[in-house]
Amino acid sequence: MGAGITFKEPVCSSRSCEQCGRQIDEGGCPGQPSTLARFCLTCRGSRRRQARLKYVWKPEYDAYLTAHYYGGLNRRFQVLNRLVRETGFPRWQIKKRAASLGLTMHQDKRPWTAEEVEKLEGWLGKVSAATIAKRLGRTESSVVLKIKRLGVSRRVCNGYTMRDLEACLGEYPVKSIIQSCI
Repeated sequence: MGAGITFKEPVCSSRSCEQCGRQIDEGGCPGQPSTLARFCLTCRGSRRRQARLKYVWKPEYDAYLTAHYYGGLNRRFQVLNRLVRETGFPRWQIKKRAASLGLTMHQDKRPWTAEEVEKLEGWLGKVSAATIAKRLGRTESSVVLKIKRLGVSRRVCNGYTMRDLEACLGEYPVKSIIQSCI
């Protein structure tokens, strides 16, 4: 080797994270300290997530939501509109926050009893699904889904329809008679 060339050992000065104080061991070469990193990988990831928060909720927004997010659909709509105007947040974000605060309506997921199914089958074809829902203390959509699962029609049959008369009496005379009566 040459007489004028000398090799220096790499100096490892350990560098610590500014946030948590752990040692940063991510240099360019093994055994060398990091030259640019100020934070360890864990702290860097958490700082990155904090920087990307798009919608920051203030306590006064939560207070307004809890005080006013009740009542019917029109009332909630007005509350949402006001918060959208004041905060600039999208509607879905405000609804998501209301749900996380426990302000949304909860679905009643109780199972159907044999007695309820019996009453439902007795009322089918005589009263509407909305009336059945009121009588059973359930939502209309829950009653409609149960009727579909039972595989029966929910059509109210008070009297005959034009199709029923056509099926019974034939097509031509019934249409002309019914149309002349109307």
